[in-house]
Amino acid sequence: MLPEERAAITANEFLSSGDLEAAHQAITDLKELLSQGSNLPLSTKTQAAETLSAVLSQRFEHYGDVDDMEEAVEAQLKLASFSLESSDPELKIKSHGGLGRTLAAQFEHTADPDYAELAINHLNQAIG
Repeated sequence: MLPEERAAITANEFLSSGDLEAAHQAITDLKELLSQGSNLPLSTKTQAAETLSAVLSQRFEHYGDVDDMEEAVEAQLKLASFSLESSDPELKIKSHGGLGRTLAAQFEHTADPDYAELAINHLNQAIG
C-alpha cells in the first residue's frame, strides 16, 4: 500500500469514528509523506496538507490539545505555500479559505484578535 493510501485510510477512520489511535497514525503518516518534499507531485502534497489540517483540527475539537490547532495552522500555511507553486485558482481559494477557517477557530479558542485579523485577511484572499 502506498504511503498516501495508508494515510488516507487512517485519516478517514479517525474522521468517521474519532479513534485516537487512528488520528495518531494518520498524523504520523501524513507528516512523513509531506517530509518527502519535492519528490511528491503537487496534488499529493496539497491533499496530504489538507487532510493533515482536517485531522488535527478535528482532534483538537475532540480532545482540546492546543498544539493540534497550532499544527493545523502550520499545515494550512503549507497548503497556502503550495498554491504559489500552482496556477490553479481553485487551489488558491481552497488554501486561503482553509487557512482562514483554521485561524478563525484558533481565534475562537484564544480570543487573540491577531488570529481574527489573519483569518479575515486569508478569507478575503480566498474570495478576492
